[in-house]
Amino acid sequence: MARCGTVQCGFCIPGMCMTVHDLLEGNHAPTDLETRQALAGNLCRCSGYRGVLEAVKDVVAEREASAAAHASEGADDARIPHQIPHPHDGGKA
Repeated sequence: MARCGTVQCGFCIPGMCMTVHDLLEGNHAPTDLETRQALAGNLCRCSGYRGVLEAVKDVVAEREASAAAHASEGADDARIPHQIPHPHDGGKA
């Protein structure tokens, strides 16, 4: 969210982050309409919602790129897409 310029005054961003997190947990590649529908209850008076839509697109693109890279490595260990590899596990989730 911060990379896409979504954060302005900071009032609405916690709710938006939680909403987007919940959306991406259930739908790994939401459309703009689905994202807008999920955010319908979050009111933002500073920035609008363009940055949030871009942030969701960025997360989806990063996940797809990561999955493609992971698949090309031939790894067969199961991994939850949203988990970040822990550095103490040698980069494995």
